[in-house]
This record gives sequence, structure tokens and C-alpha cells, in this order.
Amino acid sequence: MKPAKTAPYISLIISVALTFIVMAISLCYGNLAVRHRRGLFVSRHNVIRWSERLFVLTSFGIIVCAEMKRITIEFVTLLVYTTLSNIFVVIFAASIRKPNFYHYEPKGDHILIGQLYYLNFYALYMGYVWTTASWFEIMDWNVKLTDLFK
Repeated sequence: MKPAKTAPYISLIISVALTFIVMAISLCYGNLAVRHRRGLFVSRHNVIRWSERLFVLTSFGIIVCAEMKRITIEFVTLLVYTTLSNIFVVIFAASIRKPNFYHYEPKGDHILIGQLYYLNFYALYMGYVWTTASWFEIMDWNVKLTDLFK
């Protein structure tokens, strides 16, 4: 997805951990928000629309950041994309737990929501990967997985 550079393996591992932590937080928040009938709920239409928009924004943002010459601008831009993905994953989890969110007649509805959840997961993960990779580059850390196990 980012053709100009490669992320270090430690960045991939950190990103997996952070992504699952945020997904767990969003799941807990979604369950608590529905139980208390308060929370960051959006309509079904807006969930579908914003899931697609944030995925496209994050994907193309990462590709554009690959061509930037200044790493400080790249890091800030990637941090904004990752923050947007973080916030929306929490809103998405609360919204899909809302009563009457799903249409029960068509079977494809659960497939659609599953695909949107995958898009959010992927955008969040890729945001973390390239944000941590650019952070390592800013800090001028030569992080290798083999160096950690020595």
C-alpha cells in the first residue's frame, strides 16, 4: 500500500496489538453505551457512508504520504488519519449495537456490516503501521526485530 518504503516488523507487531486494543475498547464502549442508552450513535446510513469515506481517506492518505519528502509533515498527516480511524471505530461499534440497526429480512445485511467492520479494521491497522514507521524514522531509531531478541 505504501510503495516507497517498507515498515519495520516491530511496527507491524505494535500495530496489531494497538488495533486489537482499540477494537476491544470499542466493543466495551458499544455494549456500555447501548445498556445506558447514551453514547456516540450515528444512523445506519451515516455508518455506511463514513466507513467507506474513512477507508478511502486513510488508504489514499498513506499513498500520498509515501511520496512526501519531509517526514515531519508525513507523521502529522498520518497521525490525523489514525486519530480519525480511532474515533470512528468507537462510534461504529456503538452504532452497530444500537437496537433496530440491522435489517432482519435480507441476509446480505450482516455481510455488508461485516465488510464495513473489516474496512474500519484495515484502515485503523494501516494507519498504525505507517504512523509508527514514520515515528521510528523521525526518532532515527534503527529498529529491527532481531535486535530485540539479542
